[in-house]
Amino acid sequence: MNPVSVRKESFQEAAITPDFDNEARATVNYEGLPPLDPKEVVTTSVFCNTSSIWLRDSSGAKLVYEASTAEYEGVLVFDGTIVCVGSGDECPLDNYAGYYIKDLQHGSIMPALTSVGTALGLQEIPLERTTSDGPVNDPLLGSMPGIVDDGIVSAYDGLMFHTQDALLAYRTGVTSSITAPITPASGDSLNVGFLQGISTFLSLGAKHKLEKGVVMKQDAALHVGILHRGTGASVSMQIATLRNLLLNHDNSRRGQMFQAVYNGTLTLAMDAKNTDIIASLLALKAEVEVQSNVPMKMTIVGGAEVHLLAPKLASANVGVIITPVRLFPFYWEGRHAWVSGSSVLEIGGFTF
Repeated sequence: MNPVSVRKESFQEAAITPDFDNEARATVNYEGLPPLDPKEVVTTSVFCNTSSIWLRDSSGAKLVYEASTAEYEGVLVFDGTIVCVGSGDECPLDNYAGYYIKDLQHGSIMPALTSVGTALGLQEIPLERTTSDGPVNDPLLGSMPGIVDDGIVSAYDGLMFHTQDALLAYRTGVTSSITAPITPASGDSLNVGFLQGISTFLSLGAKHKLEKGVVMKQDAALHVGILHRGTGASVSMQIATLRNLLLNHDNSRRGQMFQAVYNGTLTLAMDAKNTDIIASLLALKAEVEVQSNVPMKMTIVGGAEVHLLAPKLASANVGVIITPVRLFPFYWEGRHAWVSGSSVLEIGGFTF
């Protein structure tokens, strides 16, 4: 066996250093904080040297175009619609003089991404409480003010726009976020609240909530956490409470949200990592569906051990959002975390 590894040919050439002159000048002009606001392009755009194009449909993102050669490949976008894709002869730049032209350097065009599981839109500085909406009180694990005993927290009410993190995310292709209320102990999975509240689907490039089309869905999902906790309610108590909330509704705002989950019109996002907890949630889902006679929308958020139940989750039509992307067994309940990618989920019947 040859102990010397063979490097790829592309690794034998030094990378081309980008030109950061404009960024350097902006940093000086704005004393270190250049504006991050999105720039609107109102003219026809031409993207040259494009290697591939991905478009989204009802079944997900699909590769619809791939350059046949490494030579010039152009994409003409008019009024937000791709009207020309092809070689320099088919989409010649000479025909688009004066238009906005961007050299992608063999990059790809793809749909914008959506963030899930972060506090984008609810905070400016993570460790400074005065710059965020603040953590919600949990009615199961702590005290709630009597005036909101039957209420439920909605991220929509505390949205913060034009924050640095949101604008940076927008500039790098993450243009929207499904943001849930901040949990009592962000970053500590043992203290994530039971009833976290209602998430909101929002755009990250806006200046304030009243801009048209900024909030794409006010009530995106109902977030609940079922976890092994160092103190407080046991897992069985948490699941019993969730069952009661799903099967017994009142006319309060909280009751209306759980009624919507029961009726199959609102997604129940479950923060869960452990195999046994997820299995109990699947059993609870089936129990609710027997009574309601409609499919229940459920998504597992976290899912360190979902690979052990991949076929069951797929057959139950339960979505999975793995967070963090690079799993690691930080806690006992995630000790069987799958750290080798999503292939085992695909084998189990999941689609991506």
